Amino acid sequence: MEEETEAVRDPDDLTKIQGVGPKIAETLVAAGSITFADVAKTEFAKWDELIADVARKHASTTWTQQPQLAADGK
Repeated sequence: MEEETEAVRDPDDLTKIQGVGPKIAETLVAAGSITFADVAKTEFAKWDELIADVARKHASTTWTQQPQLAADGK
């Protein structure tokens, strides 16, 4: 019997995070952040770097707080 080496994770709808539209969500997924928990654990300074080419403004300071609340079911 083969063991699964990596757990399969269902992606979250990252556009539920205020200020995250389809293009930014696509960019986050491409960077490996597919769940609210992934977004929440990424350092804030990294967001400006990740979205520099797709957003006109800087990442929201709540992008680590909002997804953690969603990941916690709130």
